[in-house]
Amino acid sequence: MSILKRGQTGTRSINAALNRLQSFTVADLPDATASAGLLVHCEDGAAGGPCLAYCDGTAWLSVALGSQVAGE
Repeated sequence: MSILKRGQTGTRSINAALNRLQSFTVADLPDATASAGLLVHCEDGAAGGPCLAYCDGTAWLSVALGSQVAGE
């Protein structure tokens, strides 16, 4: 799966890239050294549950999620 990065073009439309994060399992996360600054959905990253993951260029870091949005 290719990743659409800022300043690049690809087969995914810009609108699709902005509206939905790419989803990966922990085992399939892209190489951290080539992914600095990316934010993705990780299907099994928080004790086996879904989370957001941010890459700092060295490792993928879990982003803590808050409580449910009110009214949903």
